[in-house]
Amino acid sequence: MKLLNRLLFAFTFIILLAFDCCAQQQPIFTQIDNAINLYNPASSGSTYSIKAIGLVRFQQNGFNDDQHSELVHYSMKLKPLHGGIGVNYLHNQDGSKEFNCYKLNYSLHMAKLKKGDLSMGFSAGLNQLKTFSNYDSPKYNSYTRFTGDFGLLYTSNKFVTGISISQFNRAYYTKSYQDQLHVHLFLDYRIKISSNITIEPQALIVANLNGITELDGIAGLFNVISAINNIRFGFGIRPTDSANAMIGWDIKEKYRIGYSLDLGINSINSGIGTHELCLAFLLK
Repeated sequence: MKLLNRLLFAFTFIILLAFDCCAQQQPIFTQIDNAINLYNPASSGSTYSIKAIGLVRFQQNGFNDDQHSELVHYSMKLKPLHGGIGVNYLHNQDGSKEFNCYKLNYSLHMAKLKKGDLSMGFSAGLNQLKTFSNYDSPKYNSYTRFTGDFGLLYTSNKFVTGISISQFNRAYYTKSYQDQLHVHLFLDYRIKISSNITIEPQALIVANLNGITELDGIAGLFNVISAINNIRFGFGIRPTDSANAMIGWDIKEKYRIGYSLDLGINSINSGIGTHELCLAFLLK
């Protein structure tokens, strides 16, 4: 309980700092728990023996730019390797800029601590950046660079928390574009109200670092999800940016369908909607 109190205090403190959102090279999916494998490689094989996720995010920004993101993830627990492995594919289209990421994850389940498991994970892969000279033209410049992530994750029956660093090699593509170093802090705490009702507060904090010591910006996403039997619904907020609502259905404790809608709350994107759809296969 002391550990949990310290974690909650730390996240509350970070929330107070997270109201100046920053631009992210990697999209922050609203359905945090369905996308955690993208942000933290230590999650591969940690909570599910097999996990297959498909996430699609369509963003309307009011400027007639094409913005959408797609994530496909598969992971599994492998006892002979004392951990799990996973693969990720991320596609992100933002106007005349297209980004593709291909990553392999490995998670080492190191130790049991206070009825939970501590895991350490690594990922390696390729980032591909395409910049179009004219949005309507097929001509583009393409750059491919190596990328790597590192993460720690603690999982128990009541909560999951972790920290990870992505794009730690900070590869250059052009003189004006470089991978940013992202630090992700994640917390998911499950409160059991009754045998068939649970409430889950969730938080994801993402900090952009210019080098190792200079903070270049911070963004946050905070959700509260309720589950009654197999129906999930909840609300959340990205401070100064958008509010969201979510609904989902876990079918036979193996299949998941989820939908979320983000609505802008600042003067620039007020009323503009972003839709996110999830299909998943989850096997304990």
